[in-house]
Amino acid sequence: MTAQDSVVEGTSAKEHSPSTGRRRALGLALVVAVLALAVDQGSKALAVAQLTSGERVPLVGDLFGLSLVYNPGAAFSLGSGATWIFTLVGLLAAVMVVIFAVRLRGARWGVALGLVLGGAVGNLVDRLVNPPSFGRGHVTDFLAYGDLFVGNVADVFVVAGVGLVCVNLVLPTPRTTADGEPYGARPMKVELLHIVDCPNTAVAEANARAALDALGLEAVPVELVTIRTEAEAVSTRFGGSPTILVDGVDLFPTAPVRSLACRVYATESGYAGAPTQEHIETALRGTSR
Repeated sequence: MTAQDSVVEGTSAKEHSPSTGRRRALGLALVVAVLALAVDQGSKALAVAQLTSGERVPLVGDLFGLSLVYNPGAAFSLGSGATWIFTLVGLLAAVMVVIFAVRLRGARWGVALGLVLGGAVGNLVDRLVNPPSFGRGHVTDFLAYGDLFVGNVADVFVVAGVGLVCVNLVLPTPRTTADGEPYGARPMKVELLHIVDCPNTAVAEANARAALDALGLEAVPVELVTIRTEAEAVSTRFGGSPTILVDGVDLFPTAPVRSLACRVYATESGYAGAPTQEHIETALRGTSR
């Protein structure tokens, strides 16, 4: 078998997509949102039961206290006269937060978006079920900040969540594997199996090196292993040249071959003799390292 023969790699990069991390972020966001909603609605019910509308209970002098009001406007008792607009905005905000939570990864984003979602839904519930009518309900506020405004726990959650979003945008996002473990937490062995007559070894090596560097794995070497006989191909999990093994496992799983053949990869731009850097990065993120 010569280098003109080829093994077609049918594994798409999408099969290695790190969806597990996204599901975890979304799950955490929903858990945080449910807890935030429960705390908000519980605190409002307690305020309605224990406080008298119009009376102020000082907690920190004139700086902070409790004062029950029913707000037809926006957060922090700002704005009035267009309650249905704020209801619509709250609904759209909740939908957008869920969309972002689906797309993003990591516990930091899950907590941040969960707080925003819980706070937004907390005030949305008030507008849907409180008097005077559905969709035009007044929000229950009871946290009085001096003479500035009166808010509620949902407002606090929204502000805290937005603050965490800003922090997440500033801080670098740690790269993790599909199992949520930071890259480089355990040693990784990367081997590139190739045959002498196949012309794509250098391209595959360069792309693998660039992918590892992009994931913060500069210290992980790419070891070139030349396959010279069919017996070596059988014993090394060779899937065609070039084959990239991570800890002895083909990064793009395919049936092992018993011949010295070149390999063809299905990339986003079509068939190629080596996986692209993006192809390799996506596959590495999907490993359990």
